[in-house]
Amino acid sequence: MGKSISNLYRYVEISKSITKRYIEALPEINTNEVPITEINKVSSSIIVNKRKYSGFNILEKDTIKLFSIISSEEYLINGFSNKLIRKKYFNEEITKKEINKLTRLLSKLKAHVIIKKVARKNKYYLTTNGRKITNSILIYTRKTLLN
Repeated sequence: MGKSISNLYRYVEISKSITKRYIEALPEINTNEVPITEINKVSSSIIVNKRKYSGFNILEKDTIKLFSIISSEEYLINGFSNKLIRKKYFNEEITKKEINKLTRLLSKLKAHVIIKKVARKNKYYLTTNGRKITNSILIYTRKTLLN
């Protein structure tokens, strides 16, 4: 996109969409209310386009790590790509097997409508419903129990 005044309308559209995503990403977190139905949907398997995607085990360490990475504030405005998530999810040398594993995880997140892909880009955003689900799961899995 050029930097002339004729493209000003497009800059306005992009700015509005970024502002909207930012405002939607700052929801009121009510710790007394848990979206149980959405968490049950994420935990159960789903069929999309005749393909079965398994559910997430929300108490598993790797799932919690993935949810905390994709809901990080650094990906709020610009989104994230497979490569950015891969660097944080796997700390050591990354093999082809691990690249394929993360690609499958991202497609599972898309099937459960936790993330959405940006058109004609290799970027993903956390949906509003996905942000609610990940925030509530992260709040309740990190909560300490009083004895």
